[in-house]
Amino acid sequence: MHRWLSPGPARHEPTPEEVATLAAMQAALGRMADAVRSEVTAVGELLAVVEFPPEPAPDVHKALSRALDAYDAAGRLMDDVADLVELAGVAVLAGDARVSLAVAAARYRHEPLPALPRPCFFNPLHGRSDRTAEWRTGYKTTLKVPACTRCRKAIRRGDAPAHLADRAPDGRIVPYYAVDPAVSVWSATGYGTFHDDLAARIQRGEHRKRRRTHRS
Repeated sequence: MHRWLSPGPARHEPTPEEVATLAAMQAALGRMADAVRSEVTAVGELLAVVEFPPEPAPDVHKALSRALDAYDAAGRLMDDVADLVELAGVAVLAGDARVSLAVAAARYRHEPLPALPRPCFFNPLHGRSDRTAEWRTGYKTTLKVPACTRCRKAIRRGDAPAHLADRAPDGRIVPYYAVDPAVSVWSATGYGTFHDDLAARIQRGEHRKRRRTHRS
């Protein structure tokens, strides 16, 4: 896994800009938490009424299991969500559950698979998209990542996308994907962009590593 930014010098006092960023993130958490919680509840209600045979075909069973795991992980995280970065994870997992349930239904009915949009890599709270952007992470290093319209336009202009910020272990405010992936499940997976086991990682409690660095 790449380290997008090298660790800066140790620092204990946040700059005024960092204080403002953290305050804005806290305010956004307050505004958005109820909507995300409602989405988790809505997904749970869908799963409660879905009807499949007791022993569905393997491909149906796999998609349904992914939906249930994503919903379970979203619920666990929502119960004690710590900040905006984690709230974005709840939103991603709830969306993953919806998508997997739609895939299970399509396979059960022998219908074409629905579109499978992914969360915007730069900020999952921007929503989902089935479009990608080529993002240069360093010298001659380019990744193709899912991106919302706003972020794709920024990249085409040569501007930095409106990323979701996070606090690095040394106290700096950086893009969430610049945090050491050894301590941030969100950076390590790109909210599911790089690995498809985000739900399993949350069920194992890997998100708590990042919380411990914030307390240190």
